[in-house]
Amino acid sequence: MYGVFSTQCGRAIAFLAAILALATTSPASAANFCVGTRAQAQAALDAAFDNGTVDVIRFRSGVIDVTTTLDFGSTAPSDQLGVTLIGGYNADCSVRTGETALDGNAIAQILQLEIRDGQSVVLDRLTFMRGRNTSYGANVAAVLYDTNAVPSLRIDNCVFLSGESEGENTSAGGLYVSGAGVLRIRNNLFIGNMAQGFPAMSVNLNGEGYITGNTVTGNVITDEDGDAVYVRGASAESEIWISNNIFWGNDADRDLYLFGDDVIGLTRNDIGSRNNVDLLPGSILNVSVDPQFASCGFLCIDKPLKRSSPLVDAGIDTPAGGMPLIDLYGADRTVGPAVDIGAYELDVLFDDGFQ
Repeated sequence: MYGVFSTQCGRAIAFLAAILALATTSPASAANFCVGTRAQAQAALDAAFDNGTVDVIRFRSGVIDVTTTLDFGSTAPSDQLGVTLIGGYNADCSVRTGETALDGNAIAQILQLEIRDGQSVVLDRLTFMRGRNTSYGANVAAVLYDTNAVPSLRIDNCVFLSGESEGENTSAGGLYVSGAGVLRIRNNLFIGNMAQGFPAMSVNLNGEGYITGNTVTGNVITDEDGDAVYVRGASAESEIWISNNIFWGNDADRDLYLFGDDVIGLTRNDIGSRNNVDLLPGSILNVSVDPQFASCGFLCIDKPLKRSSPLVDAGIDTPAGGMPLIDLYGADRTVGPAVDIGAYELDVLFDDGFQ
């Protein structure tokens, strides 16, 4: 009995020590965590859920193996504040110096979020790659619960790469979001994701949604039919604006499937193919043209545009829900007369498509 008690105490002390080591200031005022392993990230997420502060979890640059799902959430949060997960930092998380990839190694879902009441979660400048599961959202799955106050989720400047949801009736190898609240998905790349249904992204939202400046290409349906991206306004009160995106070149029946009349708006997107629904007033200037992606070099997954692309300077500078100040490369989001469509902004100094 003493041995069991001692082991349990040891684990509790080790967990407490991990939290203290991660926090860069005292718990009463601390908001910052610096993490470089899956265990450190989970400890920080656990602390952020109920420590009563607005938290920032900074990930060190490099590849972090995620062999079991990172989880944020419980049934009754005591902390209805915010947490930001941001990647690309140096050893002491004082400066952004590179990129962070969370790698599910084709064995584990990477991140699962339960966002409740007034909680706000931000994912920024992270790569989610090779997540795998038999359910929803192999790379990232999020559920928003609006019971007493409105929760929110913002995903900016991230990459969703090669996630796979396998098995019957699975959805979204890249990103799955469902529930009630406010959602912003901006300046992200979805590429190489696989699922029987909606391999890149599935959104089922009761609330405000803004899907802006994303590039969605090269995602694959593993069943006989299906669509790369699914967006549903879950009630007549929902309002979802889709602006400045590229939905093109996916191995699917359609690049975009919309569900719900008079709750979704489309503004200045390049869409290979989609179904027809009644759109919100102000849905204008959408096209269906070859984006003319530029080569970015050997083993590069980025999808910048060529100078000759019709999508250069073709976006709207003030889309509903706003847009980040930087593109997926970290460069200025608006260069030239207008913002480019998609997740990358072409530098006017470069005529060959490279930034």
